Amino acid sequence: MKVGDTVIEFDLPLLEEKAKSTLTPVVISNMDEIKELIKLSGSVTVGETPVIRIKK
Repeated sequence: MKVGDTVIEFDLPLLEEKAKSTLTPVVISNMDEIKELIKLSGSVTVGETPVIRIKK
């Protein structure tokens, strides 16, 4: 993967109508290789703003 690659696409209006929640889990399967995981918050710009910072 590289910056700007689409990770997932979905129909948010349909999910909001049908699902109990629109929260989406992020699974990191190699946590044994991760030294630090920082969850970022605040306003975001699609394709530009990171939401998680991972240090190996």
